[in-house]
Amino acid sequence: MRITQQWKVAGWITLLTLGSGTIGAAVALRVHERRGAADGTGIATARLERLTEVLRLDPAQQERLRPVLERGEAEILALSATVAAEAARVGRRLDDEIRPLLDPDQRRRFERLVESRQRLRERWKAGDRLSPEQRERLRERLEQRPGGRPRGEPPRP
Repeated sequence: MRITQQWKVAGWITLLTLGSGTIGAAVALRVHERRGAADGTGIATARLERLTEVLRLDPAQQERLRPVLERGEAEILALSATVAAEAARVGRRLDDEIRPLLDPDQRRRFERLVESRQRLRERWKAGDRLSPEQRERLRERLEQRPGGRPRGEPPRP
């Protein structure tokens, strides 16, 4: 019986992790949406700029792609809002189902994990996402990708 209970706990923790990943993806899309709104561009515009640069699209191709990308952006944003709310609900339910399966020491550690996850979510909502060092490392990695620049920066001469 103890082995079965351990497998249940492992299964729920796996589901919780997957749920957290889904929430993370939804949050990333929302952050991208807000960042795009702040600099006057959205996901579709940023993607069209990137495709134009990498694929060397001509103006006619850009105009044909624009409505496709804008429709996709609307679908993604609608889906991300739905997924984020549903994933949060599932995550809370999983937490409630995991707690009774743990011994007191495991439960205390689990609560610390839940609190840590909540603090991380609050930091993301507040816009406090990366330290200056993390930002610099990210910028360096973005510069290594094709095109050699982060999105939103003008092409290099």
